Amino acid sequence: MPEKFEDRDALSISEADLALVRALPVTWLSTESGAPAVYDFSGQKTSLGTDDYRRAMRVAEVLIQLGELEAGRFAYENTLEPAEFAAQPFVQHRLAEVVENRVTIAVTEAHLKLLRAANTHLVDNGGRDVGVEIDPKRPYGDMSYFQLDMARILGVVADGSPRADYPGLRDFSAPQLHGLNELHEQMEPVLQVFLQHAQLAPGRFARRPPWYGRWRRL
Repeated sequence: MPEKFEDRDALSISEADLALVRALPVTWLSTESGAPAVYDFSGQKTSLGTDDYRRAMRVAEVLIQLGELEAGRFAYENTLEPAEFAAQPFVQHRLAEVVENRVTIAVTEAHLKLLRAANTHLVDNGGRDVGVEIDPKRPYGDMSYFQLDMARILGVVADGSPRADYPGLRDFSAPQLHGLNELHEQMEPVLQVFLQHAQLAPGRFARRPPWYGRWRRL
């Protein structure tokens, strides 16, 4: 039987809509495990009016879930305030090339696999208080530690010490955990690149039931 969709939440996306998304800024949520998010509450980072901004956020969620991007090296101009930008984990830990306000990052297949699997959702409290988040508690799945979800997605096999509770299994080694954590923090500039460069053919989209499910082309 064909899958049904929520017509009330259907969204038609044009090239003009996608152009609105290209200017949206990405920042870092510091709650829980931390994760990238698309927000511009104050309207200072974009010139979009409230109605266009709200529509752009809905389109951004669709683009993040269904857009396509080839791995490669990309650069963009940061639009965050200097103090906010300096506090971003990827800047502090030097996980991308930063020269003044220009950020350069090598987007890999690993980054793109994580983004395709990311738990993204629209947070809407009315007006400009709306944004798209990668869930900071469980960014890539539903395991208790997000590194477990990352390892599953990327095919990483733990090679650390045997676990005390299950000696037949192993913990991640320190280098593995370091690498996974670096990949996670790099997802902020990767998401900014994705918003600016990912491709999505215009069309009509709707969420899979229930209303908060992932988007799909109609």
